[in-house]
Amino acid sequence: MLNVVRSAAFRRPIIFVSAITTIALVMLLGAATVYAACSTTIYNVTSSSTPANGNWTDTTGTLWTPGGGFPGCAAGDSANDNTTNPTTFIVNSPIPNPIASLVMNCNGCVISIQSGGSLELDGPGTMASGTSIQLNGGTFTLGSTANLTMQSGSAISMGTGGTLSIGPSATLTLASGSQLFASGGSIDGGGKITGGGNVEIGGNVALVNGTGDVPFTIDSGATGDVTGNYTLTTN
Repeated sequence: MLNVVRSAAFRRPIIFVSAITTIALVMLLGAATVYAACSTTIYNVTSSSTPANGNWTDTTGTLWTPGGGFPGCAAGDSANDNTTNPTTFIVNSPIPNPIASLVMNCNGCVISIQSGGSLELDGPGTMASGTSIQLNGGTFTLGSTANLTMQSGSAISMGTGGTLSIGPSATLTLASGSQLFASGGSIDGGGKITGGGNVEIGGNVALVNGTGDVPFTIDSGATGDVTGNYTLTTN
């Protein structure tokens, strides 16, 4: 009887560890299956019944057409919104792949990148008048081949914890009448901000390597903490 008890006692940990390994393997294969279903796609915002708010990773077809994926689900995806109804796109998780192009022609549309969220553009992008990118604790990256143009009347806003990372060969163009307003966070990456618009610093903002080839306005009581090699024009 004692030997039977001992044998059972030694078997339990083996069974337990085996169960954990099996669960982990199922979870890993499940995640791989989700991303394996994605292929490079041009996604457009659904023109009928456009939602007022939608998570960027929605795959139901309510936000993006075609359904079954989202921009950045696969490498080389594109994101377009040419609808007339404004939508707030919520990014609250890391988008697994850079998107190859971005076109936002919808007046009132917002890309809200929240804490824990990240989105990368590695190609051309255009934000039309009335659109905005809000970095509410998240990260927006312009990759090595990115060239994002903020047209007149569009804006980027960045708060505490937000990061705008402009790659060394990337360019953020602020057209006349557009603005980047930062009340916190950091601008880094080594790339260039250029154009006829302006940057306004309204809080404590870190400027980490790069070029600001536009007028920078630093509000009273605000701080632009330059580290590394950042060249800028103050106004």
